[in-house]
This record gives sequence, C-alpha cells and structure tokens, in this order.
Amino acid sequence: EHWPDSLPAAAGCATALIGITVLLGWWLDIAWLKSVYPNLISMKFNTALGFVLLGSAVALVHPPRRSRLPGVLVPLAASAVIALATVSVAQDLFRADFGVDQLLHADDPAPARTVYPGRPAVMTSVNFLLLGIALLIFHRRKSIAQVLVVAAMTSALFSIAGYTYGLEALQGLAFLTPLAIHTAAAFVIAGVGLLAAHPDTGLVGILRQDTLGAFLARRLLPAALVFPVLLGWLVLQGERAGYDGPHAGYALQATAQATILVLFLAYCAASLNRLDTERSHANDCLRRLEESEARRQAAEESFRKSEQRFRRAFA
Repeated sequence: EHWPDSLPAAAGCATALIGITVLLGWWLDIAWLKSVYPNLISMKFNTALGFVLLGSAVALVHPPRRSRLPGVLVPLAASAVIALATVSVAQDLFRADFGVDQLLHADDPAPARTVYPGRPAVMTSVNFLLLGIALLIFHRRKSIAQVLVVAAMTSALFSIAGYTYGLEALQGLAFLTPLAIHTAAAFVIAGVGLLAAHPDTGLVGILRQDTLGAFLARRLLPAALVFPVLLGWLVLQGERAGYDGPHAGYALQATAQATILVLFLAYCAASLNRLDTERSHANDCLRRLEESEARRQAAEESFRKSEQRFRRAFA
C-alpha cells in the first residue's frame, strides 16, 4: 500500500545499468551482454545509450525538494532521448538513412533478425519517444504522462509475451526489427519507476487508496497479469508437443482460467470478510465507547441537578 520513495531511483539506476552493461558488451565485443542469449536479437548501441539517458532521468525525476539540479538534468536527458528516438522513427517512416545508426559504433557483421544494421526497433524508438515526452510533462500533466508510460509498458510487455511464447510475430512488427528481450525488460523497469514517482495519481493512486475497491484490485492485479500468460504458455507447449489439438487446448485454457478465477474470488471474498469483521469489531467498540460516554454525561447531569437541589434546600 505504501510505495518506497527510493523505488523511482532504484528503477532508474537499474535501467541505466542495463544500458551501461550493453555498451560494455559492444565496446568489449561480448556477445551475451549484447543479446542475452545466442541467436536472439541484440540491443543496439544507440538503444543502450538511450537507456543510460532514460534511466538517469527516471532516477532524478523524484528528487529531494531541496535539490535543484534534477530540474535541469531531467529535461536535458529527456530531450536527448526524444531527439534520438525522433531521428530513428523518421528514418523508418521515410525509409532513409541519416547515418546515425552506426555513427558511434558499428553493428555486428551479420546481426540476427535486423533489417537496418545498428538501428533500434521501431517500437523501441516509439517507446523512447513516449517516455521522453512523459518525462518532460511529468510534473505538469501527471495523468497524461502516466498514460504515455502505460502505453510504452504495454508494448514492452507484448514483446515479452512474444519471447515467452516463442512467437516472433509478437516480438515486433514482422517487417521491421523486433525488440530485444532486455530492451523490453528495461522499458518495463523504467515505466514502474515513473509510475512510482507519482504514487497518488492515476492507476497507482487508485491502487493505494484505503478502500475496499483498491484492496480488491491489489489482490486481483497479480493474477490478472501472470496467470493468463502462464496458462497460454502451457497450452501452447502442449500443442507443440502434440499432446492435444488446438480445440482441446482452448477448452483446457478456459477451464483453468475459470478455476483460477473462482479460487481468487474466494480468496478475495475471505479477505473482504476478514476486513468486514475487523471493521464491525471496531464499530462495536466505538458504539460501546459512545454509550459509555453518554452514561457518563447523564451521570454528570444528574449529579449537577442533585447539587443544585441541595443548594436550594439550604439556601
């Protein structure tokens, strides 16, 4: 219910660290630092540089109030991210080459699943653009900034689902370079940090409220995010292994989702019942306290009247 103040800084540092690690991979020619796993697409040099800038801005976007330096550095870093993303998107839109893809470092001789050597995936550039704009308007247009952050995180999670299922079509547009797996993960981490920087606004603000609706949402959110993806993966693996046909897989997935939903509803109902019992007990204690206070006031009033009669009797 309470977000630690250090979460934005931690997420920003983690994002920047991912970028720095990949930059080292390019400088030292260490393949697994660039692509995590053999035959997977590598994070491009410009993408890693963008994450260093983005992570630095995220780490500084929620600073102590006494510091003024972040107010200068965050817009500068965000503007650099936007400029880098805008050039890359323009190249994809106009099918041009402005000479920036391999300006700082050349790509591998035969990069895996890469249309334009050295160029970030189009969704990478779009996400950088969304998060860069979100950083620029972060403290002025909080709701709009959070919408942009959620949009970037959604596309990254879509790509992660593609890697989880082993489906190339979900990892990015089929005719363009897809997102690298650690690129998608870095976008999610940066997005979490930005959402945590304003914990009283938007979706995060709703989840943090001390209401039954927020309590129920906090309990259901993990299941809503994890179990559909997990069940889909299990069904897909079963189909690939030939254990069942596609129709049986759909039936199994529907049955499993219904079962898990019922179990989670039962869990939430039990949690709500426990809260209701605690609140009823608190209300009973308050009612008894009010009744005791009323009796005390009545006794004081009776004593006051008795004293007045006594004084009149001997006046």
